[in-house]
Amino acid sequence: MAIDGYAPLIGRTDWAIREMLWAGKIPCIRDGRRVLLDVNDMDSWKESNVRTGFFEYDEYVKVRDALPSSLKPLLIAAYYTGIRRGELLGLQWHQVDIWAHRIVLEKGSTKNGEARLVYMYGELFDAILAQKKIRDTNFSECQNVFFDHHTGMPMSKDFRPTWEKALASVNLAGRLFHDLRRTAVRNMVRSGVSEVVAMRVSGHKTRNVSGAGGGTRTPTGARPFGF
Repeated sequence: MAIDGYAPLIGRTDWAIREMLWAGKIPCIRDGRRVLLDVNDMDSWKESNVRTGFFEYDEYVKVRDALPSSLKPLLIAAYYTGIRRGELLGLQWHQVDIWAHRIVLEKGSTKNGEARLVYMYGELFDAILAQKKIRDTNFSECQNVFFDHHTGMPMSKDFRPTWEKALASVNLAGRLFHDLRRTAVRNMVRSGVSEVVAMRVSGHKTRNVSGAGGGTRTPTGARPFGF
């Protein structure tokens, strides 16, 4: 475990370290000084790789309503599935089985190289179905699930200016799109989905990165995957 602001002190003999641990102390270096951490003072320890940041449901709705039509489906998919932004932006129609209500993330198309299967219901299904209707009607050659509704071109990876403008308009400046990944996993777990299954859907490998088990409130009727 990495402790914020501290580095382990090496160079001690095994016996010396054993004596310190027996006494409830851990030798470390902080700001260039040798210090002893009290193992009983756990509340003062912070894991530096634990990520925080979540969207409450009402905040998600505000952002969704503030975004332009082209970005709304991307937000909805991220909120309900926790799939990485890059994986969503690269998602193509051959990976979506509309009438089976599922998205297939093929092996090699994901960050960790593992295939995943995600089912769509409710708001998520409605958003993807609407995308398909727009695509079939106006941009039949478009292969990407998420695209610009005016041009039919794949959604740009750099939509930060539009994202930040929407956040500022609803007094949520500073929030990250990546926060939707943690939010999705936590909402799934709160809704009764096992943490293992939730992390498989989002593609998280470790619990501390997923942020599962946090204290977000799940609104009545809001279920994972858009149930």
